[in-house]
Amino acid sequence: MRSALGRNIDILVPSNVYVIFAAVVAGAIGLVIGLAQDADGAIGVIGTGIGAGGAAFLAWAIARELDPDNTLTATLGPPLGLAGWFFDAPGLLLTGAALLTVRVVARTTGSSPAPVDLVFIVGFCAVAGLRPGGVIGAGALGLAVIVDSILTRSVAATRYLAGLGAIVAAGLVALVQSDPMSFQRMNGLAVAITAAAVIGAFVTPLPEVLSVGDLTMEPVERNRVRLARWTAAGIVIAYAGVGGTTGITIVGPLVAALISLPVTALVRKGQTRSGRAIRTSTLGE
Repeated sequence: MRSALGRNIDILVPSNVYVIFAAVVAGAIGLVIGLAQDADGAIGVIGTGIGAGGAAFLAWAIARELDPDNTLTATLGPPLGLAGWFFDAPGLLLTGAALLTVRVVARTTGSSPAPVDLVFIVGFCAVAGLRPGGVIGAGALGLAVIVDSILTRSVAATRYLAGLGAIVAAGLVALVQSDPMSFQRMNGLAVAITAAAVIGAFVTPLPEVLSVGDLTMEPVERNRVRLARWTAAGIVIAYAGVGGTTGITIVGPLVAALISLPVTALVRKGQTRSGRAIRTSTLGE
């Protein structure tokens, strides 16, 4: 059965070519830095490269979920994600959970999670529970499945059970295996970055959404995208509250994607004032 959460990356679409290039460049930068720092041998160096490239890619992927009509928002994701990586490497697994969460809430594929997705989500959340702070990311993803079922008025008990199962699985694994996330007090810069991300999610204007879902070609709902932005902000707040600076660096690409929202809005405003409309795109661009 086909997944309803996966999204293709068409290499004929310019923005998709851009993110591949950006991720490769970011990965190369990570490799160079890893070599310079002699990061725990070859495996450590490769891990450093993957971390940098993954941070750039995930920031792009999350940004296009939160602002599907504007390529500029996604374009800003990789450099901002890489900038966050320079402060500290993010948790790619937990940031991936955040990506799936906002995708389920925004419903940018046009479809709710398929049965195969529900099985994957439960397993994914159990694995996420192994990581410090994993319960936050897994809990958000499980709740997203439940919220999606409510919003679509689904009567399928399997979706509600899968959402609850994902939360319970992560919690049980965390109780047995996971180390608690250490709290690091946030300095002024960390507070400013977190505030910019959260405030941006709530105050950045969201015009009528013109994009359509990848699988159904049905219009993406504006209210779902807005709710996805609020959900992303809630995840950042939760990580900041529990882990301080440690928490927000874990989901650094998510923070980067949120910061790109107000930046795009400011650019659009400047373009409008100068009489030049910024180009909009379809969801896949």
